[in-house]
Amino acid sequence: RLGIWSAKDGSTRYYKSLMYEFALYLNDLFDRQIICNSLSFENCLSNINNQNLGSPPTIRFEGYDVSLDYLLGLEEFAFCSDVLIKSDTVCEIGAGFGRTCHTFLSLSNIKNYTIIDLPEVLALAKAYLSQVLNKEDFNKIAFLSADSYESIGDFDLAINIDSLQEMPIEIGNAYLEL
Repeated sequence: RLGIWSAKDGSTRYYKSLMYEFALYLNDLFDRQIICNSLSFENCLSNINNQNLGSPPTIRFEGYDVSLDYLLGLEEFAFCSDVLIKSDTVCEIGAGFGRTCHTFLSLSNIKNYTIIDLPEVLALAKAYLSQVLNKEDFNKIAFLSADSYESIGDFDLAINIDSLQEMPIEIGNAYLEL
């Protein structure tokens, strides 16, 4: 039996065990600090509807199926929660398909959420968010092409999760200056 065992596993067991450990960490984080009106991790999981559109790999945690994307979204929510309590307007630079927007709009009282991205990615975010959000929350979103970002106006919180490192340095600097 030992002779046929291999350390390389073709399944998703290791990936899912890491996701589960991350969920345990986030659950503990939410228990230890006051996050957006004392929302529990379980309440957050239950308030984000339609998070498995597209059938991503998920784990079962506290009775909910959750993917790595939404675990990351909840980590971002926890990180920004002190500011989100006081924020009416959020600007996200490089939103991808929109998981952070979906998470934030599902768990806070944001009135306006602007997404700035490349036109092709905006089309993806618009299609995804129109299916996972209710009409009221979807109507809070403005989709702005990256080439017209200077027209954004004022906002309470600006976020970028993973795209500044993908941009030419002069574009990243322009966003930071804005």
